[in-house]
Amino acid sequence: MKHLTTLDMVLNSILNLVLEKLAADPDTPTAGRIYYNTASNTIRFANGTAWDSVGGTLTGTQVINLLLGVDGEGSGLDADLLDGLESAAFALSGHNHTAANITDFVAAVDARIVAAITGGAADVTVDTIAEFTALIKENELNLAAVLSAKRFQENVGDGTATSFTISHNLNTLDAIVQVVEVATGEQVIADNARNGANSVVVTFSVAPTTGQYRVIILA
Repeated sequence: MKHLTTLDMVLNSILNLVLEKLAADPDTPTAGRIYYNTASNTIRFANGTAWDSVGGTLTGTQVINLLLGVDGEGSGLDADLLDGLESAAFALSGHNHTAANITDFVAAVDARIVAAITGGAADVTVDTIAEFTALIKENELNLAAVLSAKRFQENVGDGTATSFTISHNLNTLDAIVQVVEVATGEQVIADNARNGANSVVVTFSVAPTTGQYRVIILA
C-alpha cells in the first residue's frame, strides 16, 4: 500500500519498525529519505545532495572513499603529496647519479682544475685531453713551482733560550725563513742565518715563551 500523502503519527510511536533494505544508495538522494544498507550494515540517509551513514563503524574502504571525496589541491588533505610535492620529486634510497645528472658538475670540475694549475679561477673549459695538456703547457712555470716547493716548520721557544738551530733537511742554502707568532699569526722579524744546506739558526733578542713562535722554511 502506498501513502500518497503525509502520515501524521501525532507523536505516537511506531512499534517493530523495519527500515527499507537496499544493497546500494538510491540514485536520487531525496532529502530526509532513510534506509538500511545491507552491504555496509549501516543506516543511510539523504541530505538532499548525497547519502551519509548514521553512526556505525566504517570499514577501511569506506574511510578511504570518504577521504578521496575531499582529497585534492586546496582541500587541506592531499594524500598523494608530501610537503606539496608529488612522489616523482623524491629519489629512492638506493638511487645513483651520473655526472650528467649533476647540473654544475662539469663547470665545478673545470674551475677546480684551472684554479689548481693557474693559481686562480679562470673562464676555461677543460673537458678533453688536448685542452688539459694545453692548460698545463701554458702554466708550466706555475706547476713547476708548485711541484718543486718544499716546506718545513717548527715551533720554538722555551722561556730561556734566545737562539734556536732548526734542522730542516731541505738540502739547499736558498731557503726562505719566516717567523710567525703562533697566537696572532703575525709575521715577526728575527735574525736568521744558514749554517749549512740543512739547517738555519734563528736568534731573538728576548727569549720567547714556550712555543711562542713558528719558524717556517721554504725551499
